[in-house]
Amino acid sequence: MKTSWIVRAWVWLRRIGYCRGFGIQSPWAYSLVRYVINEHFPYYAYAGLYARFPEADIVRRKLGQFYLRLANYVQPAMVMSLYFTDYESEHSKAYFQAGCATLRFVGVQPSEGVEEVSKSLRKKDRCNIIVHVNSLNVDAGQIKKLVGSLHDGDFMVLDNMNAARHLWDDTATSLENIVTFDMYYCGLIYIDSKRYKQNYIINF
Repeated sequence: MKTSWIVRAWVWLRRIGYCRGFGIQSPWAYSLVRYVINEHFPYYAYAGLYARFPEADIVRRKLGQFYLRLANYVQPAMVMSLYFTDYESEHSKAYFQAGCATLRFVGVQPSEGVEEVSKSLRKKDRCNIIVHVNSLNVDAGQIKKLVGSLHDGDFMVLDNMNAARHLWDDTATSLENIVTFDMYYCGLIYIDSKRYKQNYIINF
């Protein structure tokens, strides 16, 4: 789904006061926004990935670069990607693995229900993971079930969030023990039972 430059400019102007962590009091959240979400340094792998996926539009490319930085920051044991097309999964997989070469990438198709996925996520004694979800193919109840299956230190990324704003609004307001980052094009959820619930709007 391509996003016109007019929409991108409108979103950027509406969020101009939320650039690069301005106004965030939490040192941890500020560091995540400043050096992961909105890091502008050109990472080593960007050029090669751009050449590999030349048809990706600017928003998809920005999201891919964010996934690389997030994987580099988290160093997850696994990225579980839910309900994307084969091309979308391949694109995301390339960027996630560029950030953490050792992660295991698991693509899940819609034929595998959320209940089955949740059971696998609830397994004990595992390392931190990232769950990457296509917002267009889930509802709020399914997101809540998935979040409830995650452990402290896990992240969830809700992709295509600009086309499913109602899903984000319901998720960010109704769940506890999470820190959320509203990046318009995607939403980032961090699981931590020791933190107060907080939502940050980001000019991504």
